[in-house]
Amino acid sequence: MYKLFYTSITGTMYKHFALFLLISCALCACRNPNLIKIEGIEAVAISSCINLNNDEWIIDDSETYNNLLDFLNTNDSSCYDYQLPYFDFANRSLLAKRSHALGCTSFYRYEVYADNQNNTYIYQIRADIDSIGCIAHIPQIDMNWLSVPKVPLGYEVVFDLIYE
Repeated sequence: MYKLFYTSITGTMYKHFALFLLISCALCACRNPNLIKIEGIEAVAISSCINLNNDEWIIDDSETYNNLLDFLNTNDSSCYDYQLPYFDFANRSLLAKRSHALGCTSFYRYEVYADNQNNTYIYQIRADIDSIGCIAHIPQIDMNWLSVPKVPLGYEVVFDLIYE
């Protein structure tokens, strides 16, 4: 009995693993060969005390960054003395893209690619908004701030938000 059970489980596992490899290879083949994955990206914690009117931000200098404080929520007393975290604009750029959905929890995965033929950076956000088992759907809003190596001069940034 044990051997039969073990054999059926391992056989099923091998079939699932083979299917996974087949799908992975197919997805990789469809990916643009001109894209280079940018390493060294880091999520940046900027408080929700900042109420921004734009959904997308590309910040390359301290002046623009410090001007974010113009959007400080003055109706919330906990935001009165908020200070932005230090950021090194000599070597890095700051990107942001607002995501919003209804659910209980949210998880985000970030990737940035460079397309050097088209002078483009692609900031890809995969938002997994979980609504299983929740009674009330809560707005899940995030600006998805990300620190990346300095975006080269003349490059455009394209934001790609995918809800999963």
